Amino acid sequence: MRADHTVLINAVGGVVGSAALQIVKLHGACVIASASSYGKLDRAKALGADAVVNYSSRNLRGEVLDLTRGRGVDLVIESVGGDVLVHSIAAVCDNGRLVTCGAHAGETVPINIVELFRKHMTIHGAHLAGRREIAHVLALVAEGKLKPVIDSVHPLKDIQIAAAKTANREAFGKMVLVP
Repeated sequence: MRADHTVLINAVGGVVGSAALQIVKLHGACVIASASSYGKLDRAKALGADAVVNYSSRNLRGEVLDLTRGRGVDLVIESVGGDVLVHSIAAVCDNGRLVTCGAHAGETVPINIVELFRKHMTIHGAHLAGRREIAHVLALVAEGKLKPVIDSVHPLKDIQIAAAKTANREAFGKMVLVP
């Protein structure tokens, strides 16, 4: 990723999305953040998102192409799956990349393979970070350049409250349970 890139970060309210937004901004790139609620998009703007799209009420592909004047994004950080993944592929520019690390909205999606090779597009699956990546992120935290986004802290006895907040997709960032 370079400073002149535009990056789409889906599910910006999640742990991966909120961290990715900060890391992309540290590299000087433009961020289009997407989420399913306007409250999460407001939080993303406060974290530095340059533009936001509600993928529950707007056409993600169309909005991204409008925001990039038809070019598309250089990189997508995708952790939703389902239709959001399909629209994200369509929003990638020529020679662009998509990294997927989740599929809560659908694990099986139709992909137009012709679109992939015409764009010279790369799709990469990422399950876990390697030691080098973890060391880099921890160094950014230690330097104060990356701040973990903590939605809330709950005593362990309130685990049902935290679980309901997660199930209702109300959290932005990480929830912490303490003994």
